Amino acid sequence: MLITPSRLPGADFVINPYIGCGFGCKYCYAKFMAKFAAGKYGLTNNAQKLRQSWGNWVIPKINDVKLFAKELNQKYKKLTGKTVLMASVTDPYQPLEAKLKLTRRILEAWHKINPKATLEILTRSSLILRDINILLKIFGNQKLNIGISISVLPQDIFRKIEPKAPLPKVRLKILEKLQEAGLKPYAFIAPVWPGQLKQLKTIIATLQASNIPIRYIELLNKPARRNFNVEFSNQEIVEIRKLEDVGKVIEH
Repeated sequence: MLITPSRLPGADFVINPYIGCGFGCKYCYAKFMAKFAAGKYGLTNNAQKLRQSWGNWVIPKINDVKLFAKELNQKYKKLTGKTVLMASVTDPYQPLEAKLKLTRRILEAWHKINPKATLEILTRSSLILRDINILLKIFGNQKLNIGISISVLPQDIFRKIEPKAPLPKVRLKILEKLQEAGLKPYAFIAPVWPGQLKQLKTIIATLQASNIPIRYIELLNKPARRNFNVEFSNQEIVEIRKLEDVGKVIEH
């Protein structure tokens, strides 16, 4: 089953077409999924090793996607008036999606069955541009929200932290192209790395100049800060909190 209940703020249900993620971001909170994958799908039963190799293994939910239309019909009434997020613990447009097109098939079924729910998509990948045609169909007849996450990391270590993810400037272009196509995307600025206040403000200014709304500004979480031995100064926190009128600031 793909549609599962969610405890995330603003999402009643989630859809994750994959387990794991090929982008391999070192700070990713979704590494906890390793404990559910350990010993399955031909993977080692050592969850710690799977966490350490995050980004090098991805399990596509091929069979679940084949049954998605049936599942969507079964849950039609339950989804009415709800928000369904794709995805919460993986990127629906990670590299493997280019070949397997699982997210594409989910979108096609969603459009055909037309549940009376809001579909929300969150990604950092330019691969979403491949599906503009079906996204426009959903946007025209149903409720659709599209968010593009933009990380604010030191440029000199970006590839060490996000080894396979698109650069921030590419994600800004994705937002612009989605907007030009007639969609109404929003930016999710996350994570913001300590010491990057100037870069953060530059990204915000770029988004505002393009009239792209910013929904959230999320700070690098505390476990990741301890892991990388970095910390926000008190002044940084004060300055970032002042940005609440731009987008909701998330600290955890």
